[in-house]
Amino acid sequence: MGKELVKVNENWNVLTCVKEMRIQAENVSRVHSIYVVDDENRLKGRLSLKDLLTTSTKTQISDIYIRKLNFVNADTEDVEVARIMQKYDLEAIPVVDELGRLVGRITIDDIVDVIKDEADKDYQLAAGITQDVESNDSVLELTKARLPWLLIGMVIEIVASFVLKGNESTFQTYSTLIIFVPLLSATAGNIGVQASAIVVQGLANGTLKEFSRGYFTKKLPFQ
Repeated sequence: MGKELVKVNENWNVLTCVKEMRIQAENVSRVHSIYVVDDENRLKGRLSLKDLLTTSTKTQISDIYIRKLNFVNADTEDVEVARIMQKYDLEAIPVVDELGRLVGRITIDDIVDVIKDEADKDYQLAAGITQDVESNDSVLELTKARLPWLLIGMVIEIVASFVLKGNESTFQTYSTLIIFVPLLSATAGNIGVQASAIVVQGLANGTLKEFSRGYFTKKLPFQ
């Protein structure tokens, strides 16, 4: 989180605002947004540069600033910050404390590493890897990461083979059914891959969490 930002008071007029912004901008390498605060430094909204340039210098900031604003708390996890910034396509997002006071900002440059790490985790999850691994890890580490899912798949296949063996007499009577065994196995595998891809995508963009919350909390017809 960076503390270098431009903020203006809602009680200022446009002329005072511009003067103060010039002073603050000297210490800021890049101005992403102009934040509006009250006398106690509580975040109130943001100021549009277009409105600032096209409004009379005597106009109060409280009359023109935009009250709808995305922000995060100082204790918000990096993953959640990254999700919000991706969802709303933000270059920067303000950070407030427990009292709603503006304490800093997080830019896309700060959060890009988090987004990359989450993408790597989602890829590993889709590949059936249970822990973080790198391409230069040893064969043993790579094997340990994939082994649990491989063992689960092996157990399922063993169970399936016993099911087939238990119906051996049926296959002898209706030998044509054997043709469909590899077809069903391949179809089941494809369904599993597609389902895992959908789940991973939902975990990555947060839609799965929102769907599950809405699905399991909605009232049933008889309630």
